[in-house]
Order: sequence, then C-alpha cells, then structure tokens
Amino acid sequence: MNYSPLRYPGGKNKLYPLVKLMINRKSNDLTYIEPFVGGGGLALALLYNGDVKKIVINDYDKAIYSVWRAILTETNKFIDLINNTPVTIEEWYHQRSIYLNKNKKYSLELGFATFFLNRTNRSGVLKAGPIGGYSQKGVYKIDCRYNKEQLIKKIIDISKNKNKIKLYNYDIRTFIKKIIPLYKDAFIYFDPPYFNRRGRLSKLTSRTYQNTEFISIYKYGFRLKGIYFISNLYQKYITKII
Repeated sequence: MNYSPLRYPGGKNKLYPLVKLMINRKSNDLTYIEPFVGGGGLALALLYNGDVKKIVINDYDKAIYSVWRAILTETNKFIDLINNTPVTIEEWYHQRSIYLNKNKKYSLELGFATFFLNRTNRSGVLKAGPIGGYSQKGVYKIDCRYNKEQLIKKIIDISKNKNKIKLYNYDIRTFIKKIIPLYKDAFIYFDPPYFNRRGRLSKLTSRTYQNTEFISIYKYGFRLKGIYFISNLYQKYITKII
C-alpha cells in the first residue's frame, strides 16, 4: 500500500520488504533517516508498520519540503484547500504559476501548488504537462489521480503521526554533517535523484548535482555510524564511492 499523498517517479514502496528485513535484523528501535525523501512512501510504511520508532526526512527542494511542512504543521488548512480547490485546467495554470514564481521560501500556498501539480501532472513530474493534455482531449482527464477522499485520509494519517516525524530542508552536505550525527541508532537510506544511462541526472527535481559531488558526498557519509542503503546511483559511480 502507498501511504504517501504524493505520486513520485521511482517511488520506493516496492523496496519495503527488503528494507524491513534489513532493519529487523538489527533492531525495531531504530530511527529511519532519508536525506532525499521525495514522496516518502517507504518512510511512512516503515513507521506505520512499527518497523522503526521515528522517521527523519529531508528534502532540499523547497517545493517538496513545503508539501511536507504544510501537511505536518497546517493540516486543516491544507485539507480545506483540497476540498475547496477545483481540479480544472484553469486551476492548473494558476497553481503552476505559484509553483514557478513563489518557490524561494516555505508557504502553505507553495506546498499546495506543488501537491496539486504532482497529482494532476503526467507521472507526477512537477514540470510536466497536465494529464489529458492542455485541451483535455486525452482518455484520462486532469482529475483522474485526484481522489479527494483518499488523499485527505492519507494526510490525516500523517498528521496523527507527526510527533514521530522530523522534517528538514538542508542541502545534502549540511544534512550529513550536522543532522545525521544527532541520531545514534539509525538506518540511513540514500536515494539521490536519478542518473540516466550517460551518468547525468534526469530533470525530476529542481536540484542537480555534478557526478563529483555525489562521490564526495557519499564518501563522507560512509564515515558516519549507522546502517546504509543506496539506490538510484549510476553503476560506475557506485563503484567509485565504494
């Protein structure tokens, strides 16, 4: 089951049985840390099923961070926006404008705009076009992934567990150096933005990294104490890191 209200390319839910096994071999009293949280489906599954005692999530993308912060700190207002905002192509243009032009700092408005685009864009990619096309002549329409009742339930479930969720908005270097050391018994899942076959990042997020950045980041990260798991890195860069 996907517990996240976000649709995310490369969602990690399918990895749940593997990560659960890795964690349970160590302890069920660990803190799960995810420096690139994205949709957070795996983190929520581990928390809800009692595999970890708390989750620590981080995303440097201000828009994604704003979704999580709005859900955790302004739950009722966020739910009201879901209930009261029409899911139309006209509204899509309005929310897209907010996402593109008001993305420098946190706001409830930015969080909801990001959520709206994620639910109404092709494959959930924030800079993609709307499901059904701009003229809405496609087989599937813009609201086909926007079941308000189900989405609100997921948001309420997150809010009920907010005392077990710690959210950050740091760049990866700062997060590794300053935040991860605060948690002693931890399982840390590094899941960076995608590489394509040429070893360059595909544009699924607003933050891009140079290959050398990834190598130095993870070499530093491996000096920390904890259990580590990495995915989505291009194979030859995994070799360089390890």
